[in-house]
Amino acid sequence: MLYILKSRYIRNVVFRRKYVYYQINSEKVVFKLGYYDVAQICMNGHIINESYKENPQRNQNFCDKCGEKTITKCEHCGADIRGRYKMPGIADFRPKQEKVPKYCYNCGKMYPWTKSKLQALNEVIDLADELEDDDKNELKEASELISTDTPRTQVGVLKIKKYRDKIGGAIGEKLQDLIVDIASETAIKSMKEIGMLPK
Repeated sequence: MLYILKSRYIRNVVFRRKYVYYQINSEKVVFKLGYYDVAQICMNGHIINESYKENPQRNQNFCDKCGEKTITKCEHCGADIRGRYKMPGIADFRPKQEKVPKYCYNCGKMYPWTKSKLQALNEVIDLADELEDDDKNELKEASELISTDTPRTQVGVLKIKKYRDKIGGAIGEKLQDLIVDIASETAIKSMKEIGMLPK
């Protein structure tokens, strides 16, 4: 039997080893705990297949958007890149995964697309004639701070606002786009709170 679970029908959820026990209305149901499939992502961060093992027919050696090779494992530690979360026996109507992970959950290193985005951001910062070299270096450091959720994320946001306001024209607009692209959820929230982004 296939169940489509909606939270208002679920009661008394209990996790035991590899199984999860639900009470759906008056019926008790047992499911195996969920697991992550493997994601296939290109070096520029385009998601090719969020279910590499379950749907191998969608796999590609190279990206059809940019031509870069695709990977399924962290290049530093070899851990699988987490893809779609699966729960056996439960229908999945969630939309396709759009966000890619920035850092490896196993070793903490940047994925190649995170590194590429930061490099592109740094190149745009170097084009900003309004900033001195020391200012550019501080802005680059702040850009990396906002890519993670740490106590210093908001410090990075404030530094970026300080220097972003000095940069105008096309360079300023492109800088803003790249900052939003690399920013963590915490950084995005902070930028909205201080007026850098619309709420």
